[in-house]
Amino acid sequence: MSIFPSESSWGNIYSLFGALVSMSGIIVLIKKLKITKKIIISFSYIILFISMLFIIDYLSVLNIKQTPRFSIIKVSSDTAIYYDTSFYDIIRCNKDTKDEYYKIIKNNNYDKENIQKYCKKISSK
Repeated sequence: MSIFPSESSWGNIYSLFGALVSMSGIIVLIKKLKITKKIIISFSYIILFISMLFIIDYLSVLNIKQTPRFSIIKVSSDTAIYYDTSFYDIIRCNKDTKDEYYKIIKNNNYDKENIQKYCKKISSK
């Protein structure tokens, strides 16, 4: 997942493409099983694989201070960016400065004004 920059959507696309390729390999390996076992193994594998992608994405935001790869919505303001992902949200305050920081929050809806207010509220603490 680190070949492409985190702002690029290609990392997201190739990660999901890798999930499909590895899924086809699993299907080839379980060819001799009954159809119900094949379905159970296939669905559990794809759910496990995609959840691992989301966990790695979350840990890279938390530890490496990287923007999330699997963000659904991105709202920008002058000094901040809000990333909406499936399970959490990230606000990137003081973007492109030496005081830049990331704040992981619960799922909320933010617009440009709320993002800047949120960053000012955090920096004043």
